[in-house]
Amino acid sequence: MLDDLGLGDIIVEDRRATLFLGSGPLALEVVVAAWSGCPRIADLRVLFRARAGRRATPILIVAPWGSARVGVCGPTEHNAIEHRDLPADLVEAVCGKALETDGRHAAIQILHRLLPQLDAPSPVSATGGSSRCRNSNAECRRGRTEDLRAERRGVRPLRGRTLIQGLGFAAEEIPGPAMLLLAGDRKTAVAVLLDRPR
Repeated sequence: MLDDLGLGDIIVEDRRATLFLGSGPLALEVVVAAWSGCPRIADLRVLFRARAGRRATPILIVAPWGSARVGVCGPTEHNAIEHRDLPADLVEAVCGKALETDGRHAAIQILHRLLPQLDAPSPVSATGGSSRCRNSNAECRRGRTEDLRAERRGVRPLRGRTLIQGLGFAAEEIPGPAMLLLAGDRKTAVAVLLDRPR
């Protein structure tokens, strides 16, 4: 997805990286720099500060490592999103959405809304403990990744209201293009469906 948007290779702190640029003035920059192992947050911060300098441009450092995992840092120094171990394909999808959004403020909002959700805690099982507590980290990550892939395969071809239902929500119509998303009997979110050209 992001391959089509790349502007080319850059060097940040002696590390080769690929730059992806959003739209508008002071547009979001996504800087992808490969790592040999799970990156330390301190190292991601160094890369972020080196790329940002004194500019007001939002920058997200994405550090792929291992088997389809990434670390992230950014898009702003204040209230930064910092994670060492997120699923690469989901981070790529979030970055693609943020890069396609008009304006840096909207891009920052998308990143702040969606990236932290990718690190949600494991659900509690019927036997009373979380799978993260019972399994080793590697087993847990593998199982969680497989669960996410299976879920995505089921909802990927869906669009609009069928996507919302495929994600397990019921929808309550409200005036305008928005709808309330219901999980059980609780109102949990608002969705706005946009007509997008093919």
